[in-house]
Amino acid sequence: MIGKTRVMLYAEDVEILSRFFIEKLGATISETIDLPEACQSTIVTISS
Repeated sequence: MIGKTRVMLYAEDVEILSRFFIEKLGATISETIDLPEACQSTIVTISS
């Protein structure tokens, strides 16, 4: 059994990566943070 785990992925297109996690793995977006230099941090939650 895996407990709470955090994985950081760096992508040029956060929207496409987020959509993959939502559509293929059933994730939900729990938080979106705008960062400097037009970057963005999106936190997705995957539950079993």
